[in-house]
Amino acid sequence: MLWIILTAILGGILAVIGLYLCVIMVYQLFIGIHGFFAMKPLEKKEDKQYRFAVIVCARNERAVIGELLDSLREQEYPRDKFDLFVVADNCTDDTAKVAAEHGAIVYERFNDQLIGKGHALRWALPKIEEDYGDRYEVIAVFDADNLADKHFLQYTNEAFCAGADATQGYRETKNPFDNALSGCYAIYWYMLSRFYHQARANRGMSCSIGGTGFAFKKSIIAENGWDTQTLTEDSEFAARRTLDGCHIQFVREAVFYDEQPTEWKVASKQRKRWMCGVMQESRLLRKAAWKSWRGGNKRALDIVMMQYGFPAVGWLLVTMFLSLAISAIASIQFMTPWPIVLGVASLIVGSFLSMFVMALLAVIVEKKPIGKFMKAILFYPVYMAPMMVYTFECFFKKDMVWEQIRHGSTEQK
Repeated sequence: MLWIILTAILGGILAVIGLYLCVIMVYQLFIGIHGFFAMKPLEKKEDKQYRFAVIVCARNERAVIGELLDSLREQEYPRDKFDLFVVADNCTDDTAKVAAEHGAIVYERFNDQLIGKGHALRWALPKIEEDYGDRYEVIAVFDADNLADKHFLQYTNEAFCAGADATQGYRETKNPFDNALSGCYAIYWYMLSRFYHQARANRGMSCSIGGTGFAFKKSIIAENGWDTQTLTEDSEFAARRTLDGCHIQFVREAVFYDEQPTEWKVASKQRKRWMCGVMQESRLLRKAAWKSWRGGNKRALDIVMMQYGFPAVGWLLVTMFLSLAISAIASIQFMTPWPIVLGVASLIVGSFLSMFVMALLAVIVEKKPIGKFMKAILFYPVYMAPMMVYTFECFFKKDMVWEQIRHGSTEQK
């Protein structure tokens, strides 16, 4: 009788969590399926060349920042319509000097308490406003390890002429074939671009922002400035602006290249920061998103599902343990190892196959070379598995210290 009661209790908890996960999954699948279709063309509403302030927040990035600035200076966009700014943030090397040599206007910032891109942007934007007034209409943001396609600003400008308030470019990987880990990162970004950003663009929805290669009209921060508070300032910024009624447009033609980690230790540090940041965001914006949707803001529904979707990754781990616990009880009750053996096997095989298929699908729809990506496709389930653990850990770990991630041929991200 005790085993039956315990199984019923665990089964009930599993059913409740499973229903919550099912709602999140069905919603994301419904939206994501629109990523299989080609991007809908934008309709131009005005013919204008916006003036861009292109900002790079960099900390000890002398090894890579010159290449980025060179790629930006070579844009197929009127040179008098954009300027390059580098925020040398708590640098102990000559990043500022290298940036100046490559044509950037440099601001040096020293604050060892408030560190990270969000704090650097909050500090730099008012200074640029003070020094240059209303010279710039759009702010574009890149990471120091990026390279920009020469048409990036051109296509981004077209999106603003079509009515966008902010944009997210298409992230390619600089080093997809260094090893399986960097390949997994490339696949992850392909999947996000296709089934999150492009899917939403095809439905006329706002996409999110992925930390770099994005731009926004200065007018959308006129009231509150750069108002993010979490470690994932990009996602939070996108969510806040969507709740404000802004439209964030995915611009597939605005391509930029981003360096990816090749060491597991570095990748783990980065992804823990991501998951801690989105959990901070979920706690911060969940109620506001729900209130906005209930108040009639239809755009807010996607933000509601996103804020409730972040914790779902951690709850998925809980469902796995509950399933294994029920299988273990059955093995004890019937004195046979088969229930727990089959339970473990089904979880492993099911998890592997689902992640394998998703990775393969992303490579296929993005028309990337399957042969070159095969090691990464096979490794992808291993790459994704820790995300559940990191999220679950962040249920209890509300704060995390930002740590620098180095770039370059001898320093891994």
